[in-house]
Amino acid sequence: MKRWLFVLLIISFGVGLVACNGNGEASGGSEESENEGNDSNNETGDLVDSFSFDGEAQVEDKRVVFNMTLTYEGDEPVELTFPSGQKFDVNVTQADTEKSAYRYSADRSFTQAIQTENLESGDTLNYKDTWEISESPNTVESGKYQAELWLTANQLNGEELSERAFSKTVEFELTQGTKDADDHQPGEDGDGEEGNE
Repeated sequence: MKRWLFVLLIISFGVGLVACNGNGEASGGSEESENEGNDSNNETGDLVDSFSFDGEAQVEDKRVVFNMTLTYEGDEPVELTFPSGQKFDVNVTQADTEKSAYRYSADRSFTQAIQTENLESGDTLNYKDTWEISESPNTVESGKYQAELWLTANQLNGEELSERAFSKTVEFELTQGTKDADDHQPGEDGDGEEGNE
C-alpha cells in the first residue's frame, strides 16, 4: 500500500514538473512575441526619424496662411496611410488664454475612404490652409497666437503611428483683429477659399 502511494506521489510530481515546464515555454513564447512587437515599433520609430516636418504661419491682410511640408529622407520607398480624406489639421489658440480661435477641421466634412501616399527618397508632401480672419464667427483680438500644425497620418508601411507623429507648433502675432472689420462684404479678399493640398 505504501509502495503504491509512493509511486503515485512520484507520478504526480513528474506531471507537475512537465506542466510547469510547459507554462515556462508558453511564457517564453509570449516574451518572444512581445520582443517582435518592440522590434516592429523600433523600425517604425526609425522610419519616422527619416522624415522632416516643417510648418509656418504667414500673416497677411485679414488672413493667416499656414504652410506644411513633409520631406522623406530615407532610402527605401514607404507608404503613408491617412484614415480619411483629411490629410492635416490646424488648431490656433491665443497664447495667453489658450482659447481656441480657429480649427481647420471644424465645420468641414471629409471623405471617409482611406488615403495613401507612396514616397521615395527626397519626396515631399505640401499642404496649405488659409484662415480668413474676417470670416471668423468670433471676434479675433490683436495679440500673440500659436498654431499647432499636424498631419493626420496613422500608419507607416502598415504599422501604427503615434498620434501627431508629424507636428509642429508655430507662433505669430496679429496686430489688427476683426473688431473693426464689420464693413467686410462677402466676396472680398478671396472669400470661400479653402485649404488646398
